[in-house]
Amino acid sequence: MSSQTLIRDSAILLLLTAAGAFILKGAAWAIPFALAGVVAIANLYLITLLTRKLIVPPEQQESAGGGRMALGMLIKFAGTAIALVALVSNFEVAPVLFGFGVVVIAITVRGVLGLFLPAPAQEA
Repeated sequence: MSSQTLIRDSAILLLLTAAGAFILKGAAWAIPFALAGVVAIANLYLITLLTRKLIVPPEQQESAGGGRMALGMLIKFAGTAIALVALVSNFEVAPVLFGFGVVVIAITVRGVLGLFLPAPAQEA
């Protein structure tokens, strides 16, 4: 399963669940839920960007690639932590946590569906 598939599935699930949160709980739940979900999806996207650099063959890597990778991960971690602290300090904790978990839920749903649905044929 590709990272683009996970990001797409997470975005679709976020849209559906944020709409449901808005209908059932109102804007006070839907807004922090959606914002935390966007932070989670952005976090997944940044992880995929940074890990792609790990897969580059050694002869194509730059000499300072490891240091930049570590710095990028540190900045990503700090940015995610700051965003979550800002969300939790301004909104209720529950919708923020549920919104941040949208990526995990999308991965779980995709995995469970993969058990019951046949895998698509891959082109050679």
